Amino acid sequence: MWLKGIEIVASPPDHIAVTEAVSMERFEQLVRDAMNEVPEPFAASLAEIVVTVEACASSDDYPHGLYGLYVGESLGDRYSFSPPRQIIIYCHPMVDHWPQEDGLRQQIRVTLLHELGHFYGMDHHDLDRLGYL
Repeated sequence: MWLKGIEIVASPPDHIAVTEAVSMERFEQLVRDAMNEVPEPFAASLAEIVVTVEACASSDDYPHGLYGLYVGESLGDRYSFSPPRQIIIYCHPMVDHWPQEDGLRQQIRVTLLHELGHFYGMDHHDLDRLGYL
């Protein structure tokens, strides 16, 4: 397993209810499944990235509709004393937009690959061309 780690950062705020169809625990498992299904050679890169699951993006910093975020330099831009690279996958609004597990599973995969693309230095044009936007 190429999983460096998955960390649960925060439980859902009071104004967000995890749906009965998809609990936070199930969402976390779907993220783990998506990480385990990343094809090589990209899967090996997950050993260099911490993947976290958070309930939702802070509305002060990022749009409320954000599914995921890559934090850190791209692969070729690593400097000494750089903070660890991180992919954050947001449970909400993804669960709100994809209430059925099949659609949610696919969106988690696309979001993970999109953020991993940023690790490789891809911009949104590149990611759109690959179907990860």
